[in-house]
Amino acid sequence: MLQVLNTGTIHTNNHVIEQVTEYSGPTLTSLLDYVGATGTQIKVTAWDEYVVTIPIADIKTYQVLLATHEAGKRMTIDDKGPFFIVFPFSDYPELRNDYYYSLSIWQVKEIVIE
Repeated sequence: MLQVLNTGTIHTNNHVIEQVTEYSGPTLTSLLDYVGATGTQIKVTAWDEYVVTIPIADIKTYQVLLATHEAGKRMTIDDKGPFFIVFPFSDYPELRNDYYYSLSIWQVKEIVIE
């Protein structure tokens, strides 16, 4: 299913990775469109049970990725995979704060539309 979604690439760093790195994968907007999402936010759960809630408005504004690749390599569960929510921190200074960093969740296991 992921192969039919619109994909994107973000070059950014964040609060845990200093070097600007390339992330690629489907846009969350295309995933939400594909499933016919009508909610206002998504709840994302990681394999370690970390949970965040992300406003769909932010997903659309910043073209957030459900990254599957880091620096051209498929991410595995041993290293941020299989999915990593990536915001374009390098492109938008307003994203460089603890709130948005906390939404950049890796090892995504589940997404629920609310």
